[in-house]
Amino acid sequence: MKSRILAVLLCAAMLISFNACDGKTGSSLSSGAGSTASDAAWNPGITQRAVLKQAGVMCGVMYIGFVEKEMTDPDAMRSDYDRLIRASGGFEEFEFLRELPDSQLVSTAMGHDLYLIIPTDPDAKVEVSEVSLDYDNDCAYRVERTLYSAENGAPFLLQCNYSDIFSDAQIMITNPDGTRLKWMPFMSLKDGTVQTEADDGQKVYDFTEYQFSEEE
Repeated sequence: MKSRILAVLLCAAMLISFNACDGKTGSSLSSGAGSTASDAAWNPGITQRAVLKQAGVMCGVMYIGFVEKEMTDPDAMRSDYDRLIRASGGFEEFEFLRELPDSQLVSTAMGHDLYLIIPTDPDAKVEVSEVSLDYDNDCAYRVERTLYSAENGAPFLLQCNYSDIFSDAQIMITNPDGTRLKWMPFMSLKDGTVQTEADDGQKVYDFTEYQFSEEE
């Protein structure tokens, strides 16, 4: 009983914090929230998709790092992104990141964790939404706005999550055969790794190379 009361109070505190900042809007840094990726032709060959297909997953992720500043403009953030990608080894492993267009930079209103998202199927439909906790509905997630949508499965960078307790971004991937993945990326407080559990028991493949040993 005490744990349930604590959970409700925690949910309320987080919701109040989110609503206090609700004047800010999320953006898909190229052309504003709710827009389709402007560079729809950009869908590079990605060798890592072979790994994803072999693993039988619909999506891969790499945690790149913590971004100090909230996203407001893609040009202003490029140097921050480049620094984090370089430090994570992302440019060596994912060469296409060197030519990633602004249309593939996506952010929630107050996000700070930077992820690389790679849909497995290059023809998949992708939609990223900003979400919040609905206190009136037992703290269920509520979709606030669409941040990004695309008719192809091009990779993209997602800057999201202002809280360590819950995610503020939802990724929906739909393959041409109708199979669907719904997943909310965040770092696990249990072991510091990306949470790879998606709806319906599906998994997301984690490309991240963590800087700590399993014993830690």
